[in-house]
Amino acid sequence: MNNLKQCILSREPRITAREVAFRVGCSETDLSNYIKENRKPNSDRAIALAKTLKCTVIDIFPTAKRKFYFEL
Repeated sequence: MNNLKQCILSREPRITAREVAFRVGCSETDLSNYIKENRKPNSDRAIALAKTLKCTVIDIFPTAKRKFYFEL
């Protein structure tokens, strides 16, 4: 299981993928592509994902450049 899916499933209180997509401002298809690692989100969307999931960008995307490594 990849990190994005794991962060979605481990978030408390629980949140659906549909709600994550809505909060981040992307389509469910885009979110699905991020989970399947077919596409990578832009930096703004990666930060929005981290805020929504209450983690860091590095937690979700370990290979991201370190400039995004900060607590949100």
